[in-house]
Amino acid sequence: MAALKGALSFSLLALSLSALAAVAVGQSFDPLTPPGNVCPGSSTEYPPPGNIVANGFDNGVPAGWFCPFCKDPNPGLVIQSDGTSTYAAATADNRGGSEDAGVGIQVDNLVPGWSHLFYAWVRLTGAASQKNYGVIVRGRAVLIQGTFEGGPYCMAPVAQIQNDCWTLVKGAFTPPTNSDLLRISAEDRGANIHVRGVAVIPVDPNALRAQQNAQIDALRKANVQINFQRNGAPVSGGTVDFTTVRSGFPWGLQDVDYGVTYDAYQANFVTNIFRSSVVSQGNAGWPATESGDNIYDYGLILNFIRWAQGLGLPIIGPQVTWDDLENGIPQWVQSSIAATQANGGDAVSLLDYYISQRSTRAMNTGGGSYTAVTVDNEGIHKTYIPNVGGGIDSITKNFIATRSADNAAGHNTPIIYNEYNVGEGCYYNFPLDAYGDPVSPEVLAERINYLNSRGQGQLVNIAGLQFQVTPNQREDQRMSIAVSKVAEATGLPVHITELNVNVGNSFVGNYNFDRNLQADILESTLRQLFSNPHVTTILFQHVIPYPYGGDNDAVCGPCLFTSPQAGYQPNAAGQRYLALRDEWSTNVVNYSFNGGSAGFRAFLGTYAVTYTDPSGNKSPTQYITVNPDAFPGATQFVTLDV
Repeated sequence: MAALKGALSFSLLALSLSALAAVAVGQSFDPLTPPGNVCPGSSTEYPPPGNIVANGFDNGVPAGWFCPFCKDPNPGLVIQSDGTSTYAAATADNRGGSEDAGVGIQVDNLVPGWSHLFYAWVRLTGAASQKNYGVIVRGRAVLIQGTFEGGPYCMAPVAQIQNDCWTLVKGAFTPPTNSDLLRISAEDRGANIHVRGVAVIPVDPNALRAQQNAQIDALRKANVQINFQRNGAPVSGGTVDFTTVRSGFPWGLQDVDYGVTYDAYQANFVTNIFRSSVVSQGNAGWPATESGDNIYDYGLILNFIRWAQGLGLPIIGPQVTWDDLENGIPQWVQSSIAATQANGGDAVSLLDYYISQRSTRAMNTGGGSYTAVTVDNEGIHKTYIPNVGGGIDSITKNFIATRSADNAAGHNTPIIYNEYNVGEGCYYNFPLDAYGDPVSPEVLAERINYLNSRGQGQLVNIAGLQFQVTPNQREDQRMSIAVSKVAEATGLPVHITELNVNVGNSFVGNYNFDRNLQADILESTLRQLFSNPHVTTILFQHVIPYPYGGDNDAVCGPCLFTSPQAGYQPNAAGQRYLALRDEWSTNVVNYSFNGGSAGFRAFLGTYAVTYTDPSGNKSPTQYITVNPDAFPGATQFVTLDV
């Protein structure tokens, strides 16, 4: 598999629009090559051909480059050199204390509606900290301070830009017109921002689709040959039905309602309409299972486990802890901690104790039945445990307690560290305040690597990324870049732990309620994620209206299907999802073959196989599993007695 991943390194080099020639730089060095002082952990990838941004610095500031929000627009940017690099600089003095001030570029040769790759070598000097948040945005609203759903729009995930060394920032965007404004800025208002070179490369959508299909074929399919024999001898031809029972790729729902355990109608939706190949129970976290001190109710989880196991469905366990003040931490825990603080007691140790006990009970309830479980969901953001507890020490103890409880029971359940806004958005709020930290791929990777370096064994086995996609934060190639960055920095597989595409006014700002747009966004997102070699699971969230909070079929922006009362009917986006599931399934009926064997290239999964001999006699249906190839080009051989 390692060789396969190397071959499918997800660089997208082959996807460039080769017909567009790079703009001549007209200078003595190539500003897109790695400079002499590259930051540790930075990619050194050279952009693919087709760059449409002028980078020549020998004759001053290139055409189209400017200094947005700077005190003095003339000269605005200045060209500087340190002996190894020549670069455009937005000086700290000219930035005037604004985090929005930085390096801007007007690009006029864009292809409307095409995805464009973005590369930039960026450095800070004079920053207060070694590592800093950068903001990489595009849109005509670049000249409006801040970043909101109305623009400017993300061009890259929140980037980590370091002091005194160069970082390659990578992203992607889809412009609506042939001209757009780009802005590179940073949270440190007193830092100089240096940009050595920028590349924007239009990507032909047909080439992109071909690349995705090739990667899906290599990653998600395998060769299988079924040998049919009767009384020990090969059969002499016949026909075979080879149909999917369950996908080998874990497609699932993050928030399956407990009602599936007693309501066949709901269960049918999960298993047969949505076609889950993995499930995770919703509303089963800490508050739902421990409503008071020494008041426990894990029975609903046990019933859910029995239901899923009866169907042979893998289970991703409920979150051990969700680091959210209102929904994730039980009220009785918050009250007890607040009282201890008010009385001058050791609230940190008490919270650690509560978390440890919760971890033990949660893992004992799972009893080794989970294929994975999330610990400290969304804990990088400034929420309850970091603010009230012992910060990273309390979070580390949370993971250690979970791992220890699981191991003590004789299990070794893979643990997920899960976060949102890692790759789909670039929200920022500087200086950092109670609204929470921006989260970048680098920050998530650093947290995971920190936990795995604590000398307590591997505390994190899977990197979890959420994608809450909206029409204004929808660039699938940018999401995939974030996935690959996290995977490569941690060496871990990636679960998409929550995926929804929201086109309504449910939970986020209003959009045009356009299900066809939702379908288009969903398709492009799924094609990119499913073709990424690091993605090993995709869980959807909020695919039907929630039975609370006024959610219903008329307002549910992320929904793919109608409510149970309306019959679980797929809307346009739901139909697109089902069409993709059909595309990514293998179903062959009445396939005729000569000799004793039939061969297929099939998607991974479990299949029902029914053989019919030349006289029309059907054999009993048998079941086989197509597993990942041991090596590229391998063929799996299965022998069935018929």
